Parts: sequence; C-alpha cells; structure tokens
Amino acid sequence: MKIIYELGQLKKPLKDSVMAIGVFDGVHKGHQMLIKKAVKKAKLLGTESVVMTFSPHPVSVLHPKFELSLITSLEHKTKLIEALEVDILIVVKFTRAFAFQSPDSFIEKYIVNKLNPKEIYVGDDFRFGSGRIGEIEIFKSLAKPYGFKVNVLKIVKNDNNKVSSTNIRNLIKSGDLNKAKKLLGRYVSLEGTVVKGDARGRKLGFPTANIIPDKEVIPPLGVYAAIVTIDDMKYKGVTNVGLCPVFRKNAENVTVETFIFDFNKLVYSKVIEIAFVKKMRDELNFKTQDELVEQMKKDESKARRILLREAAI
Repeated sequence: MKIIYELGQLKKPLKDSVMAIGVFDGVHKGHQMLIKKAVKKAKLLGTESVVMTFSPHPVSVLHPKFELSLITSLEHKTKLIEALEVDILIVVKFTRAFAFQSPDSFIEKYIVNKLNPKEIYVGDDFRFGSGRIGEIEIFKSLAKPYGFKVNVLKIVKNDNNKVSSTNIRNLIKSGDLNKAKKLLGRYVSLEGTVVKGDARGRKLGFPTANIIPDKEVIPPLGVYAAIVTIDDMKYKGVTNVGLCPVFRKNAENVTVETFIFDFNKLVYSKVIEIAFVKKMRDELNFKTQDELVEQMKKDESKARRILLREAAI
C-alpha cells in the first residue's frame, strides 16, 4: 500500500479510482465493510482503491479542550487499513482552515483534481465542509457534475449495538472488552514503543516489555492474558496495566508492562502491539516482593490456559 501524506505529494493525478472516505478511528467492523466494498469495486472496475483519512482527529482540532483518546493511532490505523488490501492511503492534515472550507472547495481540491474517482463510499453519518453543512444528499448532488457516484453504507449494528468509534471507546474505558471486541472484529489492542524500565521484572524472574501507548485509549487497571505482536510475529503473555503500587508509592501515571512467554530477545525501541484477550484480575497491592512473585506465577499459569483455549496463534 502506498501512503501519501497530503495530496501535494501525489506527483500526478490518478487516471481514476474508487474511494472510501472517513476518519476510521479503530477501523471497526463498519469501517472494514465500507473499505472492503471500495476495494472490491475497484478490482471489478480495474482501477485503484483509495482510502482518504484525516489526522489529527477532527474532534481534537475543533474541540481542543475535549481530551479524546483514540482507539488507534495513525500508525496503528495505517496497518489495519493496509491489511484490507487497499492500494493507496491518503492522510489529509486536518486543520481549522480545512474544516471551514466550502463543500464545493473540498470536492474540487481534494477529490476531483487529483483522484478522479468513479465511485466514493462513505458512512451515513459522513459530513464535510464548514459547519458540517455537506450532508449526504448535498454530496450526491455535487458529485453529479463531476461524474462520480456516492455510495452510502448504513450504520452497522452488532447484537443491537451500534458499531461506532464512540461506543467502542466507551466500552474499552468501562472494561467491557468482550463487547468492544465484537464491534471491532478483533481484540482490543494498544500499540506503543518499548522503553527501558528499571529492570525490576527481570530481577524477579519476569522480564517485561514496557510500552508508552501512542495516545490510544487504555483499558482499566488490571492484569490481562495478552497476545503480543513483534515484527509480525505473535507471542503469548501477561500484561499489567497499572500503577505498580508495590514499587511506586503514590504513583499517578499508568504503566503497561508485558511478560512475554518463552521470549528472551531485546526489543527496546521497537513498536509492538498488545492485544487484550481477557482480564484475569484487578491490580493488587502486595505487602512483599515474595507475595508478588507468587501471584505472578499464578498469573502466568492462568494466562497460558486462557490463551490455549481462546487464542489460537
């Protein structure tokens, strides 16, 4: 998949294309369906499939006081979109100036002049232009003079739950990871860069990979059976999301530490993905290190059983 940051980097206009447009935070089941339809139609027409997305998230630009945690960072979202066999991903920088342009200007400048779409796929909540005045019917009417068709995907539901980024975000925060998984079509996961810790886990016999999540929404504090992806290889492990009360009194910053089973390679500075398969327990405050080590042994044993049953890798 070719990735283009800003249309100015596109050296020459596409002959034609089939597009999917959206923020696509989480690349959930609804997003996947929309993008797959565009990819399928592009293949049928013998042209290129194009996904246009926006960064940063429009909410963080238009409502900066609202602290929005993403389901997927741009890098994480890019990998998920690539897995859907998209030919070209275009990342448009979302600014206030971009938000307040007219619908006509958006279509001419960002769609027609460079991408020449035959068809465009959007969700039924898609809006564009200043004040979000560009509703679906306006989009369709403006598309006619330019000769492209607008296809609208209705809101997808799963067990009567609306498949939306907002719903998924709230489910993750509340700890209902199983329901979030159903809406995402995969396990809830975090991506982050592995950083050096204080080697405390190694000294206890449980070396951990510590990550700094890339502004993605973090599940509640606790210990989870997890699947870790490193360089496209998957491993099983135990992840602790917590404040480490045994070693860090009055800590405020949440840490994400993963003990990867049967793994002894150095992964500092690598970006890894942690998929949360099942929560095993809440974070506990142990009186001694020996009590902690004993519990970690139990956690490992329980996680191995869970992952053997629920996650075939």
